[in-house]
Amino acid sequence: MTKNNNWTREETIIAFELYCRTPFGRMHKGNPEIIELAKTITRTPSAVALKLCNFAHLDPTLSQKGASHGSKQDQKIWDEFASNLESLIEAAHAIKKRLKMPVESETDEPIDQIRETDKFATVKTRVGQRFFRAMILSSYDTKCCVTGIGLSEILVASHIIPWSVDKDHRLNPRNGLCLNVMHDKVFDLGMMSLDDDYRVIFSSKIKDVAAKNGLDFLLRTEGHRITLPKRFLPDISLIQQHRIQNGFE
Repeated sequence: MTKNNNWTREETIIAFELYCRTPFGRMHKGNPEIIELAKTITRTPSAVALKLCNFAHLDPTLSQKGASHGSKQDQKIWDEFASNLESLIEAAHAIKKRLKMPVESETDEPIDQIRETDKFATVKTRVGQRFFRAMILSSYDTKCCVTGIGLSEILVASHIIPWSVDKDHRLNPRNGLCLNVMHDKVFDLGMMSLDDDYRVIFSSKIKDVAAKNGLDFLLRTEGHRITLPKRFLPDISLIQQHRIQNGFE
């Protein structure tokens, strides 16, 4: 039996968490994750898909808007969590556990091998990193924004400003780029950046050694404008900060 009553706060929170990591083109009733959530909260897949589309309408990073008949609850949850995704992850994780929904693998090693005092921080960090990766890859259609490579195994959700440098932007999807492992490494080392038109630029350091080390293929992407995501457009101010920190300006 399906519900006809209004969505609860908890239902709306886990729907918003799903929205954040679902590609816009997969917000439909046939998506297995949407079907699973619908089954858990005894609603129809169409109702859940519509809820995600309501969030799309509220999303200022989307040029393609969704439905326009969201509730006050949708707006309230958006205002509460859109700029505080760490709190969203914690809230959604707790709700899903209580509802006995599948949750992400929390660690890459047995929990008993981690010191008791470090367990909470370790779990929190790894869940956050997986959530960030899901947001970034879904926004870029699981393709490198520089080369178009679509093999997820070699794609990285790269931070513009590193995780260790700015905790306020650790989970900010506008602080992310989807890059293949090679371009990610060069970007992380500060030998590659973007200009204000989202075009690839390289430092003189890597240009000097590229030919000698078989990296010519990297330099062929200089001047190319990255493929922009369907949502969560990279923040120009963070890109400018990356250039300054790495000596491009």
